[in-house]
Amino acid sequence: MKKAKTIKRCPVCKSTDITFYMGGQFGQYKCKKCGYVGALIIEEEVEE
Repeated sequence: MKKAKTIKRCPVCKSTDITFYMGGQFGQYKCKKCGYVGALIIEEEVEE
């Protein structure tokens, strides 16, 4: 049986290089590729 893995993507450039912004205190993420900062991100499940 395959397991599903959730990955986070930037809504602007679709990069997966996402980190918590300011340590996650405000529920925001930052994209290291394009510099996007915000609470909205894309989460998708991918089979391993």
